[in-house]
Amino acid sequence: MSTKDPSSFSERTQTYGPLPMRSNLAVWATMAVLLFLVLKLHLLGALLGGLAVYELIDLLSRWLHFTTLNNRRARRVVVALLATGIVAALTAAGVHVVKSPADIGNAVRDALRA
Repeated sequence: MSTKDPSSFSERTQTYGPLPMRSNLAVWATMAVLLFLVLKLHLLGALLGGLAVYELIDLLSRWLHFTTLNNRRARRVVVALLATGIVAALTAAGVHVVKSPADIGNAVRDALRA
């Protein structure tokens, strides 16, 4: 068993691996603070939703990239289709609430008053 003092840089890198750069330490500290704030401010649902939308756009744009479009155009098409779908779904939900029976309309009005 060796009891060398790892005081020189070469001995440290051989014993413990390379030291992280200061920029990496700053990034890790920033991410730790931001993750703490996400939890403290109850933004975990928004974070997961944003990551899910990002992955959906990435997945669909790769699929379109292989067909006919380049990567930038594919992302734009996917974002436009996704935004159109979301707006259409919200519009349909709004129309459904307006045309639904009066008790649902009263519940919505009561919720808006509160």
